[in-house]
Amino acid sequence: MKKILLLSFLACFLTIAFTNDAYAQKKKKKTSKTDEYFDESGDFLSKVWYAGGLNLNWGNAFLGGRQGNIFTFGVSPMAGYEFFEGFSVGPRLEFLYQSGRFDNGQSPDLKYNSVDFGIGAFTRYKFQNGLFLHGELQALNEEEPVALTATEVLTSKNWTNNLFVGAGYASGGIVGFEVYVLYNTSEERTAENLPIYYRFGINYKFLQ
Repeated sequence: MKKILLLSFLACFLTIAFTNDAYAQKKKKKTSKTDEYFDESGDFLSKVWYAGGLNLNWGNAFLGGRQGNIFTFGVSPMAGYEFFEGFSVGPRLEFLYQSGRFDNGQSPDLKYNSVDFGIGAFTRYKFQNGLFLHGELQALNEEEPVALTATEVLTSKNWTNNLFVGAGYASGGIVGFEVYVLYNTSEERTAENLPIYYRFGINYKFLQ
């Protein structure tokens, strides 16, 4: 009787072990294809690069016959997918802080501050020595000054569409820095305002 129980136990143990081993092998095969696709040496993540930027812009403005100036500072995470050598496409987010000051004819000046949000898509082409061309379409939820009173700046929050074109330079290595200059073709150019934007940031795997 003990031999029968021992053999039965051994048979059950071997059956369970074989089943678990077969399941593990099957799972490993399924996972390996996914890992190969998303692995750094695979077809997807090996073509993805990341960047984070700082945006800086300042310029003169006129409102209600009064002169002023507007300063803008922002941060912008982005990721690109290299479809073929040198050419990338990807999404970009932007968070902006804007500060404006207008002459009140007396002290103190009239001021306003706002926090804006943008979302967009970009294309970038790198060619040689770290140089690249950059184009971007952006939708920006921006607060703009619309009128002045004796005591404050009246503002309005609206969505605006922007189309940027420009060029820049990125340093080499897996982690590097980048700087580029863009011209906003959707923004009106005046004698007081030249729609040029300067961006600085770091990137990961862009020139790998």
